[in-house]
Amino acid sequence: GGIIFWIDNSGQHGLIMNIKGAMDVSWIKANEFCLSSSTNGFSDWYLPSINEFQLLAENLKTLKKVSVLNMSGKYWTSNEKKLDENSAYWIDYYSLKIDYSLKSNKRRVFPIRKF
Repeated sequence: GGIIFWIDNSGQHGLIMNIKGAMDVSWIKANEFCLSSSTNGFSDWYLPSINEFQLLAENLKTLKKVSVLNMSGKYWTSNEKKLDENSAYWIDYYSLKIDYSLKSNKRRVFPIRKF
């Protein structure tokens, strides 16, 4: 299953979050987890960017879906640190603080897809 967290002005397209996430995985494993997901028969899941995750967090809080999903902690984004191939950006769900760390560090992940 998934939760639609954003719809464009046409009402025809948007973003959906896969409720089957992973905890405590490296950036590489997070990316692999997203790309290998086939939830609801879709195979186009991916690791969200910083902007997409900010939109997800803000809208889920508005929709009051946080407690249902047990959303908390630090989540990987698809954004890699420029000039440092060993680091990628993460975002804290509650504070929306953005920082980077080594890709080998463990963070959470929720795949998203466009529709």
